[in-house]
Amino acid sequence: MKNNKVIFFLLFISVTILSCNEKKTNNFQINQKLEGCWVGGLLKNGRLTEDIELRLFKIKPDSSLVLSLTYELGPRSRVWEYDIEIDVQNNDISWLAHQGRLSENLDTMYLSKNWKEEQSQWMFYRDTSYDHFINEFISNTKNSYTYSIPPVIKDRLSCASLDKVGIDTIKMTDFIKSIKTADFGDIHSILIYRKGKLVLEDYFALEGNISGSFVNETYRKRTHQLSSVTKGILSLVTGIAIEQGYVSDVDEPILNYLSQYSNSFSEDKKQIQIKHLLTMTSGWDWNQFNYSWNDKRNDAANMYKCKDVVKYVLERPINAKLGTKFNYTNGEPTVLGVVLRNACNMEVDKYSELHLFNPLGITEYQWSRYPDGSLETDGGLKLISRDLLKIGILMLNDGSWNGKQIISKNWVSESTKSRISLSKQRGYGYYWNEMNYKFRGKSESAICIPGDGGQFLAIFPPLDMVIAFTAGIYDKDPTKMYWEIINENILPTLKEK
Repeated sequence: MKNNKVIFFLLFISVTILSCNEKKTNNFQINQKLEGCWVGGLLKNGRLTEDIELRLFKIKPDSSLVLSLTYELGPRSRVWEYDIEIDVQNNDISWLAHQGRLSENLDTMYLSKNWKEEQSQWMFYRDTSYDHFINEFISNTKNSYTYSIPPVIKDRLSCASLDKVGIDTIKMTDFIKSIKTADFGDIHSILIYRKGKLVLEDYFALEGNISGSFVNETYRKRTHQLSSVTKGILSLVTGIAIEQGYVSDVDEPILNYLSQYSNSFSEDKKQIQIKHLLTMTSGWDWNQFNYSWNDKRNDAANMYKCKDVVKYVLERPINAKLGTKFNYTNGEPTVLGVVLRNACNMEVDKYSELHLFNPLGITEYQWSRYPDGSLETDGGLKLISRDLLKIGILMLNDGSWNGKQIISKNWVSESTKSRISLSKQRGYGYYWNEMNYKFRGKSESAICIPGDGGQFLAIFPPLDMVIAFTAGIYDKDPTKMYWEIINENILPTLKEK
């Protein structure tokens, strides 16, 4: 019996020691120094990328330190809420897949992240100037919603109430409340323009949980990743280049503007014209949806990583008759961007600034580039939500802005005309989509363009209305999602004449 007690005691001591060794360090004094907002992000070539993040460290009631929030200051603008325990031992710091080292004065950390067989390097620094901002931001969690007329600001968009333009305020308010309860995922903004007035402008974070005046003021000023909505702007720039005589018409062979790649043109590729790039019917063998980004068969990923994106696209084999098969690709609009650069003797970002953005009063924008330096004309544009809405208003007004014709009326018609049938309701023009829908028993037609992650711009000429969305929803088809929202939640708010 005595021996059993000794054995039990030794086992108890062993388990206690092991438990103590496994327990994470909880030094309250150190945790106090680390609590607050950290700024940083992914490192490439030893430098921070544009995707800067805020990461909020908080001390829990039990004195442990946790990562409680991530807020992307970059163009995707996503916010995540967590309760992830942080382990700090001496100057080593880790959480989940992150492991790294704190500086001696505990104000900088360098980390390695090992995730899904990929390793990346990260850096964050303590910035107390963000503490007030992030605490103010999260204080807008789960607050109530009251509709208010959008403010008139320096962009001089005319604003009015929903009721003034024939939209039911109560029904629209109910819809916005459903966004705040995450019914539609991580929508970041919704703007509605009708009958010459901006009548709805609301911004959200954390799947609608964070909203209100502070969030509106913060997000109203920030550019957002547009993804493939960029292609619609590229189409407009193409129309301007034709109007100004830099390009004769859409029937021109692209080889005329890509002489530096002449060795990449086989006889069949010499027949590819600008209109084929605009309708994605050039016939190139291209696959970017059936394989993951890390799969070597994903052409979009291969293009991104290669030394010459245009050459990569041009040297893809042809597997379809020219002009007959629609195949969605990031490659063709990227090539078109270089065609326009060579035709106009100017990069598309500068050309669009001079001939599209400046006339619309758009001053806040960014374009990203591929690693080889090529402009991402397929999906790299960032605009603030109000400026995205301006693009829709321009289309609604047949290319006219404040009495000045920015895009020819003919090009608006030609670029939005259905040329490829994608479904019974959906046709494809020059990157723009034509959508057929029913409204009060009558068939109508709208113009729209979707972007990955839930970016969306829709123009309704018969209803004198434009709707713009931005979001952080990267697991759904934005066209299908938003047309369900429009049909079930927005069109029913329009009052009878």
